[in-house]
Amino acid sequence: MKVAVVYQYYQGHSSPGHSLVYELTQHLAAEGHRVTVVSGQTGYMQRDHPVLPWYRRLILREKEGAVNVIRT
Repeated sequence: MKVAVVYQYYQGHSSPGHSLVYELTQHLAAEGHRVTVVSGQTGYMQRDHPVLPWYRRLILREKEGAVNVIRT
């Protein structure tokens, strides 16, 4: 089954408060489901990230274990 999860700031298992969604998506992927998470950029307000609109790509694709992550 294909599963899409929309989550505001999907982060890894080491981030406090976000392990529930991380563990859920990893478990579903381990059960054989095709899991994709659509999320915003993490740390977008940190000082080391310039505020220029052309600095980052519009869509960033990552792989977090067996889960596909699309960041906007």
